[in-house]
Amino acid sequence: MKNKCIKMVLIPAMVSICLNVWSQIPISSVEDLQKIGRDDAYPLQGASYYLTNDIDLTEVDDWVPIGATSASTPGGGQFEGIFDGKGYCIKNLTITSSNAGFKGLFIRLYNSQVKDLDLVNVNIKGSVPVGGISGAMIGETHIERVSVTGTIEGEREVGGIVGRIARNNIKTGYNQIYDCYVNANIKATSQSTNMNEPSCAAGIAAYTHSTQGNSVAKIDIRRVYVTGSITSEQKTNTAGNAAGILAFYDSHNFIKMEEVLVLSDTIGSATSNLFFCRRGATYAEFELFDKVYARTGIILNYLSQTDKGRGGEIPDGIINYLPLADFTTKQFYEDNVSWDFDDVWTMTEGSLPVLKRTPDELTKNSSILEKDKKYMLATDTKGIVLTPVSSEISVQIFSAIGAQLYAVKNLRDQTSIPLSQGIYVVRLSYNGKNAVEKIIVR
Repeated sequence: MKNKCIKMVLIPAMVSICLNVWSQIPISSVEDLQKIGRDDAYPLQGASYYLTNDIDLTEVDDWVPIGATSASTPGGGQFEGIFDGKGYCIKNLTITSSNAGFKGLFIRLYNSQVKDLDLVNVNIKGSVPVGGISGAMIGETHIERVSVTGTIEGEREVGGIVGRIARNNIKTGYNQIYDCYVNANIKATSQSTNMNEPSCAAGIAAYTHSTQGNSVAKIDIRRVYVTGSITSEQKTNTAGNAAGILAFYDSHNFIKMEEVLVLSDTIGSATSNLFFCRRGATYAEFELFDKVYARTGIILNYLSQTDKGRGGEIPDGIINYLPLADFTTKQFYEDNVSWDFDDVWTMTEGSLPVLKRTPDELTKNSSILEKDKKYMLATDTKGIVLTPVSSEISVQIFSAIGAQLYAVKNLRDQTSIPLSQGIYVVRLSYNGKNAVEKIIVR
């Protein structure tokens, strides 16, 4: 990331403006991937990385998560950028140093985005927290169109996508996990009897921090499914928890679940539930809990029939149960949910859906991004025309040398911004998201 700072005189005072111009960095090899956070040209903050091909990590005996200083310590930094798989996969990621925490492809994700990536045949071991994509996600991080297959094992807080949703008092919106699937054996090995340090495992995210003042750990999970085995080895104390989606949410209701499918073969622990275990709010107090489905035949065992956790208190009629075979038909998705089978998902009748990965993936990704945008930008001979789409937009416009030329908050209507010929950087904020566009006025 190039950081340009200039001083400009405004009436009545002098202010300093810093403009961050994000670097676009291709990743085409194991060596490139290992440079992120360890080479000055591959920073953890302010860069957008993208894969140019599949990457096989077979020759890496013990993967050091991106952001970690070494395999044996969770120290280091958090990733604050974009990682775009472009529909390619990272294969055979192996982590063997199980005595350290924050294990996954990344150590921590903060206000970042990981998208269009398949992790194939992972074999991850760690202490706490542990996840396929990251040990933890924090501060309005977005994980979209991602899959994980393989084996993930840790002592506590073990998740198929992430181990922990950590609280943050700066970026206080929802962390999001959209359009993902996990087919993995996920296991928490701890024999903890401490409910403040639960031995918990989950198909998507294992644990969320409790709320402290303005510091929150919000999580929004939509259009996901989970298969495989999810277990905690703590089966003699209710501190052992296993769930299909989210095992342990610590005393808050900042949770959204919609169009989630639990299709696992096994969910087992002292407290085992389909969607979530404990502790805090009931499903009715969540921000959103709708269109939740589970295959028939999943056997849930409880150490205590009088303490099944919040997830065991869901009344009949809320969870939709269907045979596994129904989830392998296109008809189910057309009749019941809003999954996008044009650009995001694809399936063969008789098999579960997978994420769409085609030779024209770059084009597909572009169309997906366009749909997610809440604005349209256009240029004419007089400058820039900005049109908000179903959302308020905050805008800053900078010259090529970093001088702020325009700023407005909560823009609702189409606006023409006069500019002379030149190159400009437009920074936009909407719905807790940030975007940067480079515009040329001719």
